[in-house]
Amino acid sequence: KREKMQGSGGVGVSVGDGAGAPWCETEIGTVTMPGGKIEGTDSFAIAAREEFAQQQNNDSHNKLEITLVKRITSFDNVVFLVWYKITSGGGGDLFATTGSGWNPPVALEARTVFRFPRKDPATRPRQHTPSRQAWVAGQWRDVGVPVANTDKVTDTYLVEGFVEGEALQTAAVEAVFPQLGHTLARMHSVKTKGFGPFGDTPGVGVFDTWDAFIQDFFIQKLAVVKAAKGTADSAALQQLDQLYAKHRSYLVEFDNSSLLHGDLCGDNVRVVKDSSDPTGGTYKLSGIVDLCDVICGDPLYDFVELLGIAGTWGSTVALQQAYGREFTRRDKEIVSLYGGLICVLFMVKDDGSNRLRSSSHIDEYAEKLSAIMESAASGFTDIRMSQD
Repeated sequence: KREKMQGSGGVGVSVGDGAGAPWCETEIGTVTMPGGKIEGTDSFAIAAREEFAQQQNNDSHNKLEITLVKRITSFDNVVFLVWYKITSGGGGDLFATTGSGWNPPVALEARTVFRFPRKDPATRPRQHTPSRQAWVAGQWRDVGVPVANTDKVTDTYLVEGFVEGEALQTAAVEAVFPQLGHTLARMHSVKTKGFGPFGDTPGVGVFDTWDAFIQDFFIQKLAVVKAAKGTADSAALQQLDQLYAKHRSYLVEFDNSSLLHGDLCGDNVRVVKDSSDPTGGTYKLSGIVDLCDVICGDPLYDFVELLGIAGTWGSTVALQQAYGREFTRRDKEIVSLYGGLICVLFMVKDDGSNRLRSSSHIDEYAEKLSAIMESAASGFTDIRMSQD
């Protein structure tokens, strides 16, 4: 969808609330404030008008140009990535570079992020609210975790700084995992109370035990999948059942609750090319994004998707070492248990109906479940797990 600017006077832009395909790009022309304006009544247009009016600092010399908006529709949020440029017209405005008196025109190019929770405030998890996402960012920023700066928090949206980089892929694991291990240790150093998603107080989970969260969030879904014969390999489901029974006491007794990211997939771990490498083939960690799935619980839970990116247990050794914890067989079994339960979770619709998803979706996660269980059964030899 492309929206062209109409003339140079009352230019207008309207960007919808996120319906449509993910990564839908809207190209926007030049908006000059205060001579022009961003029009529209949708939530992004309203937020952008307010935010960019502040960016302009009410100085009529400055020209604002929004060069690109990327709209990303995810399960939890509608995210707008905004590329913009503010150019001073010279004079004594906020882009002064020479002290006092007249200053030459100066351009500031920047990116910012508008994040809108998708679900209705009455039904969405508490940690999805903008203030809770900002609270999490603040907790992790205080202990040195590279997360975006929070520029503004309202009841309906969050404005964040832009985290540079691309998604973590298997090829970058060797260079990034040592850095990520240290970062994870800092993230998990933030201790919480209770388990599972937040209740009325940020950092306090709604469940009294970690096992109560596992029961509510996963075991009910496992029963649905088991009842629908043929959806997944029966041997893999049986092994998952056995792992849960074996480690049930651990889940019940676990009492060292930490603040977990909850969704450390490749898209949420951002990496950039290391400029110090002349070959251009080395990556480094640039930041952690998407803080709306945080929960209170067992730090081992956050290793599931990272194992999927690595593909093999052998590839996670540097991650474990940097984290400061060499995984025992029990640790690996528990990570495998969490991974298997997450696969089951994604076989069932999340609308409360407990109906199965499409057969193609089920087949994808049934294959991942089988790979995880096969690795556990083999003593965690390096069987590649397709978890990306």
